[in-house]
Amino acid sequence: VTEGVMGGAWDWDIVTGNIWWSPLIGEFLGREGNHALQTDVSFVDLVDPKYQETVVDAVNDHLKNRTPYDCKFKIKAKSGEFIWVRGRGQAVWDLKGRATRMVGIFQDISEETRVESELYELNLALSNAMPGISRLDTAGKYTYVNDAYAELLGYKPSDLLGGSWEPTVHEDDRAVAIAAVNQAVVEGKGEFEARAVRKDGSQFYKQVMMVRVLDDSGMVVGHHCFMKDISEHRQAEQELRQSEEKFRVFLESSPDGVVIVSDKGVIEIVSKQVELLTGYERAELIGRPIEVLVPRRFSQHELYRKSFFNESKAREMGNGVDLFVLKKDGNEFPVEIGLNPLQGMEGIVSVAIRDTVSYTHL
Repeated sequence: VTEGVMGGAWDWDIVTGNIWWSPLIGEFLGREGNHALQTDVSFVDLVDPKYQETVVDAVNDHLKNRTPYDCKFKIKAKSGEFIWVRGRGQAVWDLKGRATRMVGIFQDISEETRVESELYELNLALSNAMPGISRLDTAGKYTYVNDAYAELLGYKPSDLLGGSWEPTVHEDDRAVAIAAVNQAVVEGKGEFEARAVRKDGSQFYKQVMMVRVLDDSGMVVGHHCFMKDISEHRQAEQELRQSEEKFRVFLESSPDGVVIVSDKGVIEIVSKQVELLTGYERAELIGRPIEVLVPRRFSQHELYRKSFFNESKAREMGNGVDLFVLKKDGNEFPVEIGLNPLQGMEGIVSVAIRDTVSYTHL
């Protein structure tokens, strides 16, 4: 029995005051073999002072009132640090009702307590970040729904209690939700985004975080569900993707070569036309300094670049000086260059490169 218990077992002879514990407890406490303490006070001295009164009160309550002894507290391990443990025990009383012996088990619950603490902090953070809160049992039925959760879905809390979550999620997204529930059961939490369905049939995008709920024996009995409406965020993402697509179309359709450069002079984006003009592949240019395209005789270019970023505004480059771009093969060709800081993107400039020979022929 003692070998089957994480932490071991103990046996307290209340009449003599001796306490025996199994080798597992001895190892945990840093005491060799089946050790016997002379008084119960010596054991209490091993308990974190903040919990000593709790332990003594719990034991006395059990001995006097026969209240079940089940107590969580911190005890000093052989490492010197205080570790969370769970003590459970049962006393034996003689015919006169006097407790003569008490036996029990002693479990290391430090990891369990750490996880519970993390989940508590997570629940607290989620309750602040996600106004909609509910709780569901293992059958997927609502057992608790707050006003914000119900309001987001167009219901009253009482309308949802006892009902399934499935009608509140678009049928095409339910598989994602089920996968997240399974993840929460195994790992403690799960997250997904899906289309929510209101009572009137209208829809919105929601973000959901689920945290499993355990009973005292460690069995999963359901999960908390934290929800918020992310429709505006999704709309902003869609608009951003559309804007990026427009920019990409503009970039690739421009007859001039376009290079996007950071304030450090690093090439970040290159259009297809730049590849055709210089003979470089995009991957060969991105991440490299813009000076890779500048003939070496223009040795002052880096100073001019830094000066431009100190007071950047749209303008042509060169001021009457003949400009050239250096190709991958070492040859050069004459160009006109326009510099244009990108609005809303501080420290980023668009460099338009026009091949003046080809343009003149056109």
